[in-house]
Amino acid sequence: MINNGTGLVRVTNNPERDDYPAWHPNSKQLMVVSERAGKHDLYLVDCDDQGVP
Repeated sequence: MINNGTGLVRVTNNPERDDYPAWHPNSKQLMVVSERAGKHDLYLVDCDDQGVP
């Protein structure tokens, strides 16, 4: 996202909520909390050098 709020990119694609995004220390993965399996679990999204999945 650009600092003016434009350029948003969706990084997940599922019907359940994905909350509390946080960057992994390696800056190449984004962690989210999701209820995809009926309970809260952690999921990692691989991203390229620009932060895009």
